[in-house]
Amino acid sequence: MEASYCLCGQPYDPSIFMIQCDMCKDWFHGSCCNFQEYLAIEIDKYHCPRCASIFGPSIYKPYHNWHRHDFWDDNANEKPVQTGTAVFIRELRARHFASEGEVVLHMRGQQLTETLLQQKGFDSPIVIDGKDGLDMTIPPDNFSLYDVEAYVGGDYEMDVIDVTRQSDIKMKLRDFVAYFNNLSRSRVFNVVSLEFSNTGLGRLIEAPLIARKLDWANTVWPDDYPIQKPQVQKYCLMSVKDSYTDFHVDFGGTSVWYHVLRGEKIFYFIKPTPANLTLYQQWMTSSNQSETFFGDQVDQCYKSTLRQGQTMLIPTGWIHAVLTPIDSLVFGGNFLHSLNIPMQLQIYEIEKKIKTTEKFLYPFFETIHWFAAERLLKQITQLNIEGHRCPNNLLVGLKTLLTSLKHWNTEKDVGIKGVKGVQLLNDYNLKYNTSTREQIPHTITPSKLLKDISKEIRHAERYINSLNPPKPERESKRKRKKPVNKDFVDYSLSTKNDFLLDPPDYQPRIKLTLPKPSTFSCDPPVISKQEPVNTNLDQSWPPNLLFRPEQTTAVHRGGTVLKFKLGTKDILPVDHSTSSNMPVSSNIILPNITKSVYDFNDDSEREEDCFNLSIDESPKKSKISFVKFIYVNHILRL
Repeated sequence: MEASYCLCGQPYDPSIFMIQCDMCKDWFHGSCCNFQEYLAIEIDKYHCPRCASIFGPSIYKPYHNWHRHDFWDDNANEKPVQTGTAVFIRELRARHFASEGEVVLHMRGQQLTETLLQQKGFDSPIVIDGKDGLDMTIPPDNFSLYDVEAYVGGDYEMDVIDVTRQSDIKMKLRDFVAYFNNLSRSRVFNVVSLEFSNTGLGRLIEAPLIARKLDWANTVWPDDYPIQKPQVQKYCLMSVKDSYTDFHVDFGGTSVWYHVLRGEKIFYFIKPTPANLTLYQQWMTSSNQSETFFGDQVDQCYKSTLRQGQTMLIPTGWIHAVLTPIDSLVFGGNFLHSLNIPMQLQIYEIEKKIKTTEKFLYPFFETIHWFAAERLLKQITQLNIEGHRCPNNLLVGLKTLLTSLKHWNTEKDVGIKGVKGVQLLNDYNLKYNTSTREQIPHTITPSKLLKDISKEIRHAERYINSLNPPKPERESKRKRKKPVNKDFVDYSLSTKNDFLLDPPDYQPRIKLTLPKPSTFSCDPPVISKQEPVNTNLDQSWPPNLLFRPEQTTAVHRGGTVLKFKLGTKDILPVDHSTSSNMPVSSNIILPNITKSVYDFNDDSEREEDCFNLSIDESPKKSKISFVKFIYVNHILRL
C-alpha cells in the first residue's frame, strides 16, 4: 500500500494496530484516535475524529444472535451453540457433573512433601485450604489490579482472550485494568498468560516450596548457560465474571500450582487415560471443535470448585476447562518434574501432532530434558554405587526419557543429512529438525550420555532382579509335555458312562500308559488254594464287593522284578449268580471278560484304597498313579 501517515505524523506500521477511515481513507493508530482493537470487528463503517464531525459517529453492526461467535450472522438460528458465548455459559452452569471427591485430594500444607509424592505418586489434583505449611509467598488479600499495574507497568502489552468469540487480542495492561474496574462491560475478557517473573511483581510472589523443589527450571537448568531458563513459573490471571477457558492440557505436560487470592474458579476435570487423550487429540483437530463440549465425549467429567484462599496443584496431563463465576485474581505457575516423565513426553508428542503454535509450547522443552537426563544419570549412578534400589518412578521415567532422547538425536542426524545431501525433507520437517538440533545443549555429548544412561539402567535392573528373584511356577501351572509313548490313553475327555462312578456326578481325569504285551512275561502267582478268602465287607460299599489283601510279582525278561501290591481295601466285583462261570486263578476271582478293561473306579482321593506299582531296582519304592484290580488282572492274564 502507499505510505500513509497517522494524525501523530508517524507512517503506517503493520506491527501496530491501525484502522482506516471509511470516509477519508486515512490510517490511524488506535491509541491516537482512542479506539480499542477489540471493537474493530464490530464496526461496519469507521469514521475518524475529523470525519465524525461531518458524517456522524461510526456505524456498528447489528447483533442477530447470542449463541455464535459471529453475533452478526443473521442465519444462525439453526446452527449449534458455540463455546464461550452467553448461551453456552448459561447451559454450562445448569449441567450436572460427577463430584470432585472421586478425583481431588484435600490435605494440609504440612502433609504435602516431596517424599509423599515420590511414595504415593502425583496423579490426582490436590487442594490445600489456606497457605499454612506451603512455604508460599503471596500478597495480602487487599492486593488489587491497580497494584498489578503499578508493579508490572501500564504499558505492558499482553494477550487477552475475548471469551465470547474465543479469540486472542492484544491489549495494554492499563487498558485491561480500566476495563476490569468498569461496571458496564460489553464484552468478556480474560487474562491467563501474564508471566511476571522479570517484573517488579516477581519479587512479591514465590511458588509453594513443593513446586520450587520439583521444578526442573530450578534444579537442572545450569546457572551459567547462555540461554535464560524457561520463564513459565509465575503467572497472573485476571478474569471477569463468566470468563471461560475451554478444555486443554497445560503446555508440555507441565504441572500447575494455582492460588486464588480473590474470587473463585470452577474446574472441569477429565482423567488423562490413554482413551481420553486419544479423544482429546481428535477433538483438538476436529472442524467443529467450538460446537462440541469435550466433556460429553469422555466417560466421566468431574467438577471442582476452588474458593478464595485455597491452593490447587494439578498434575501432568489432566484435561481441564475453567469457568470464573465471579471476578477473580489468581497467581500460579507451571513446572516440569521427574515424577511424571512418561506423561510429559506423551503430551509433547500430542502437541506436535496437532501442530500447536510455537508460542503455546513450553520454551526449550527438549533442551531442559537433556539437562534433566544428566541430573537423573547422576542420581541413578549414585544409587548403583551405594547398592540402593532405584525408585520405580525414576527407573521408568529414565527409560522413557532415554527413548525420546535417542529419537531426538536421530532427528538431529536426519536434519544434517537433509541439509548436506539430497533434499529428502520438506521445508516444515527441515525446519523442525533444525530446531531439534539446536535444542541439544552444546555442553552435552549425546552419544556418551545415552550410552551411560543405558549402562546404569541395566545395572539397576540387575540389582532389582537380584533382590527379587523370579519364583518358580507351581507344578500345577506348568504346561505338561505329552508323553511320547504311542500307547498313551487320555481319559480326561471320556464320558461318565465309561466309568463306574460313585458318586455319579464325579468325573475323574486319569492318564495312563498301557504296556505292550511283549514287554513283560507274567506267571500266575503261587497262592495256596487252601488259603481262605477274606470276606470282610466294608458296610459303606455294596455287599457284592470283596476286599483282598494280595501281592503278586511279574518278572521282566531282563531281570527286572515288577511288584503289584494290593491294598487292604482293594475291591473285587463279585456276581454270585455268574461266579461259577468265571475263570479262577489262585483264589483270585477275575471279572467277566466281556467287560471293558477300561471300566474302573478312581477313588484317588482315598489314599487307603490305593495299591503301589513299583520297579524293584532299588531299596526305595515309588508310588504311581492309582489303578484298580481289574486292570491288574488284565496285565496278569497277558
